[in-house]
Order: sequence, then structure tokens, then C-alpha cells
Amino acid sequence: GKVVLECIVPEGDNKPYSAKGEDGKWWVYIRNKDKSLLASKIVVDVLRRQASNKGTLIKYGKNEEMLLKYLAENERITLNEFKKKINISRWRASKILVNLISAGVIRNHTHEKTEFYTLA
Repeated sequence: GKVVLECIVPEGDNKPYSAKGEDGKWWVYIRNKDKSLLASKIVVDVLRRQASNKGTLIKYGKNEEMLLKYLAENERITLNEFKKKINISRWRASKILVNLISAGVIRNHTHEKTEFYTLA
């Protein structure tokens, strides 16, 4: 049989927290209902931004405008859909999403290993 260990860990202020995996790498996990999920780079960047106590300055350009218009009409979008739709790099698309999530304009969701974004 298996041994099950229950640990109650209070929420901390120095997010994100990471755990060393069997491969020796450090990984960040988030809770989603009753599951621990590996955090995406976007989620890690949002957690770091929130923990830094720095404000978020958003440049509201055509890319941001196109994203918000798309979300108003289509409800949700993934990172890959966003970067393809407006033809920008994954890095640039991620940065826009992190800024808008940090500012509370959009919200990120994870459902069965798929991360997507909606208007807040």
C-alpha cells in the first residue's frame, strides 16, 4: 500500500514558492481546487510581480486593444491563439498577458492542463 501524508501549510507572502523536483530543477506549483498544478511561466511572472510591490505600467497599444476586443467578443483565448492572432512572439504575448493580469484587466484560468485568459 501507499502511505499518505497530509501537510497543512499556511499561505505565505513571499510568492512564488518552489519545490525541488527529482530532476534537481526547481518547480513552482499552484493550487486549483483540490489539485496542485505546475505553474506556467505567465503565472510565475504574475506572482513575482504581485510580490514585488511595484506598480504595473501598461502601454495600451494596438496589441492590447485587439486582445481586449477579441475577449469581449469570444470570451476566452490561449497564449498560442493570442500570439498567432496578432502575429507577435511568444515572449511579447506573455509580457502583455502578465501586465494585464497584474493590473486586474484580464484573469487567467487553468482547466485540465490548458491555460486560458478571460476579461476580469
